[in-house]
Amino acid sequence: MYEDRHGYAIMQFIEQATNGRLILGAGSLYGALNSLEKKGWIKITDISDKRRKKFLITEQGKEIAKQECMRIKDLSMFAEKIIGGK
Repeated sequence: MYEDRHGYAIMQFIEQATNGRLILGAGSLYGALNSLEKKGWIKITDISDKRRKKFLITEQGKEIAKQECMRIKDLSMFAEKIIGGK
């Protein structure tokens, strides 16, 4: 799952992985990529084609993503309790 991709490939991956439930626009994606790079959560791996930078998640980015998944799972469990689910 963790392979370097250029922006358009990231957009396609996200759309396919979410079965079209999440479609990112170029402006949103590139703004997010810049922010994630500044935080050190992703890094540029290839700039051989200046129009297509490739990005890869860093170890710090993986850890942040794991923490966010845990946070979302906790919220989901809490919401299930509120609505009388599991």
